[in-house]
Amino acid sequence: MKTSLIYSNAGRTDRQWQQNLVGVDSSGNLGTYQLFDSYVLLQSSINGKDLAYSELNASDLTALLDQQFADATKLDRAARSLGQRVQLGLSMPWISNQMWFDIPGYGSVNTANPADRDKVSDWYLGKLIDRARNAGWTNTSLSAIYYQREDIIGARGDPGLVTHMNQTIKAQGLTSVWIPYYDSPNRLNGEALGFNRVIIQPSYAFKGREDNGTVTAARLSAFAETVKGTNIGMEYEIREQGGTDYSAAVAHQYLAVSQETGLDTKPQAFFHGETNLFDRVSGQSSAAPSMWRAYQDLTGYLRGARISNLDRTINFAPTGITSQSSTFVLAPGENTVRLDFKDAGTGSTQRWAGTLGLTSFDAAGKTLGTSYAATQGFSELDGTFRSVMVPVAQANKAVKATVAITPAITGTQNLTQPKLLASSYEPFGVPSTGQLVFSSSNDETAAQFSDAVVVTAGWGKGKLTDGTKSTDGSWWGSNADRLVGWSQAEVTMIIDLGKDTQLSSFNVDTHQDSLAGVSWPNNLAALATNIPLGFTGPQTGTAAPGYPAQAFPGQRPAVAGTAAFYDTMSGRFASGAHGRYVSVSLSASGWALLDEVRILDGTGKNVAQGASYALLTKPRSSTGGYRNTGTGLADGTVPAAFNFSQFTGFERNRTQWLQAALTVPANMATARLWLNNDNARGVSVPKNATFDWKDAAGVWRAGGPVTVKTACDGTPIPCADLSLPNQVISAFRINLPQEAGGWTMISEVTATRR
Repeated sequence: MKTSLIYSNAGRTDRQWQQNLVGVDSSGNLGTYQLFDSYVLLQSSINGKDLAYSELNASDLTALLDQQFADATKLDRAARSLGQRVQLGLSMPWISNQMWFDIPGYGSVNTANPADRDKVSDWYLGKLIDRARNAGWTNTSLSAIYYQREDIIGARGDPGLVTHMNQTIKAQGLTSVWIPYYDSPNRLNGEALGFNRVIIQPSYAFKGREDNGTVTAARLSAFAETVKGTNIGMEYEIREQGGTDYSAAVAHQYLAVSQETGLDTKPQAFFHGETNLFDRVSGQSSAAPSMWRAYQDLTGYLRGARISNLDRTINFAPTGITSQSSTFVLAPGENTVRLDFKDAGTGSTQRWAGTLGLTSFDAAGKTLGTSYAATQGFSELDGTFRSVMVPVAQANKAVKATVAITPAITGTQNLTQPKLLASSYEPFGVPSTGQLVFSSSNDETAAQFSDAVVVTAGWGKGKLTDGTKSTDGSWWGSNADRLVGWSQAEVTMIIDLGKDTQLSSFNVDTHQDSLAGVSWPNNLAALATNIPLGFTGPQTGTAAPGYPAQAFPGQRPAVAGTAAFYDTMSGRFASGAHGRYVSVSLSASGWALLDEVRILDGTGKNVAQGASYALLTKPRSSTGGYRNTGTGLADGTVPAAFNFSQFTGFERNRTQWLQAALTVPANMATARLWLNNDNARGVSVPKNATFDWKDAAGVWRAGGPVTVKTACDGTPIPCADLSLPNQVISAFRINLPQEAGGWTMISEVTATRR
């Protein structure tokens, strides 16, 4: 059963309703094949209230029915004009458990009482079903009710509500449908709660790299593992109707993986935007090239066409017990390599720990660079499915690569179902012309929990290694000045211990306060290496050993008289672990607040106290502007046309800056910023930018004006050049003074050595 989700749109024409049913060809001619098995009509709100989370009264619910049946009449008219029969689903909103509700003809009830809450549900469903029986549709039949809230929370009594609701729906011969989000409470218990069809949202389309997230196509494979052996289906999701190459490729992968894993044989729902893809596309000329590709993919899939997987499987089957490597030819455009695998179980001794390294070579056999990634965290969908992805250094020049898999210790847990894949659509990369750590004035660090020394300096000694922490476990008052915090971000802290050091464990002091939006950090992990994680490594052709460690919670005592808790989360490295650099990574949902990070050597001494470190902060959404993501400025991508996912942007209404710190000081000849000049979007090159540079002793010196060029290296792309001094430097910084209106957009920073 393939179901289209159609959001209400007062401006939708009769022709667009027809397009939603049968689609169009490249010339705009309507098709004759009904694309979906059923259609659900829905909307996000009514009378300004959210259908899934607001307290809706009888007037609101009556208005909702009016809107749904007005749309259903238009759908029926389109079906009749095309000679199609339509199976229809209408939405059931959430009924609040904390309100008085006046049921027309019955009286006032308190929904805090489960029986009274059920009466409200019965009243609404009765009205809906009665109106459907008397709607006068000729080509449309009500077949399903869609529960619009995407979670079912026990503390609110929702399991009882939906169980009763589903009994009522089934008693009328109708099907009940629920589409929860990927980590929703009770997402795997829908059938037990009485739903006929449960279809989960993977959310890859909205948590991938175009939204500055970290989710990759591995999310889709993890989903397939999660629902194996069940009848739970996967929702198709498309971002901005496939309006960019990346969003179209992501949507393509939903379809390809569905066919490869058998998800296409289970119930599926198709979210193609509140601004509807089928409304938008009236022929090939009406859509951008990427949108037309996405449209063809989807309509072809619905007609039974095979969708090719954009991930290419590499013929390499590692065991995970010993270090292994393999060299393979890269196909044109491939810029990432991903290892998907399963753990034997969820226990610490059943998880594989190791490093994935990738060295790329040009046509002459010259080494272009090596990039690394280590096993960290788990899939948010499946407790045993994991994935590691590395970028291809200088992918635009690379024709061959050597992949190396190094376990943390010889004899570590074997890999299960390993699959090595190369792809071309993930916009992900590593520095290609030097080891650069970026920081900027638009990084996501709130002033009250900032680490200004490190953010400004790139590498520096800051709060997280100063040896001080909260005196009583609280995070407020004078203790707030000791903290570093992030909201909705992916963070990597790279600590330089100064020398290769034997290591035993790491500790992170952190906080939780549910009343203030402060949450424990997620996926807290560490990796010890002899190169800074995420940067171009030594040109040896194989990966350096990496030693990962996963952090686990401790006692988590409460702060007396408050709703707050504090904890020291700890993780142990494998025996024999060592390295100069330790990268500590975490994901912040809400606020994550850290007091201190300690790295312990073999004797238990904290070798991180007083150490310098760098912070790479990646926002988990693009809200707030075109933020520095930590890697995008050095991924080898210099686009001619503007695409927000490939630029770091600086609004000109205030003074701004961008800094690149070298992980190893060097004598650099020049540095270049690749810019954009899309005046129609308010983007132009800076007029009065200057730069500074930091010498090997750590002293900042004025560098002078930046030279802006309107076209560089035979391309129409503008750039700005910095003439660096003939001496060893440790960082350079571009200063963007306040100017009138608009944005300065930077896609790439390159630097060359003398």
